[in-house]
Amino acid sequence: MPKAEIKVPNGTHIIVNGSVEDISKIISMYSQKSDSLDISKRKKKKGKKAKSVAPKKRESKSGLIFYVRELKQENFFKSEKNLKDILQALKEKGQLYPLASLGKTMITLVRKRELRRIKKDNKWHYVHRE
Repeated sequence: MPKAEIKVPNGTHIIVNGSVEDISKIISMYSQKSDSLDISKRKKKKGKKAKSVAPKKRESKSGLIFYVRELKQENFFKSEKNLKDILQALKEKGQLYPLASLGKTMITLVRKRELRRIKKDNKWHYVHRE
């Protein structure tokens, strides 16, 4: 049984074990396909590249961060408030959230520089950023 090793211009190495007819069929099939597969022979399209635009994040009108921002707009944070004060104000508005979730939200608002926090008596208090 004849054996053929074929090295093609794009770097592919083909080893064929078969009859002479099989080898010639593979060579003819590859030579027909190699013209369309050869990357160097492809024409490059000219023109402007499309710029990728990130979708705008829409501001949610629900959720804990929205309700805390609402309190901020109502000047709730003019004086220092601790987490329990904030939770009580949210409960009065009918919004029930766990203390842990509120803590994470408040840290987010502090990092975004929307609020400031001050430590008094080993407790964090939040106040409007001026």
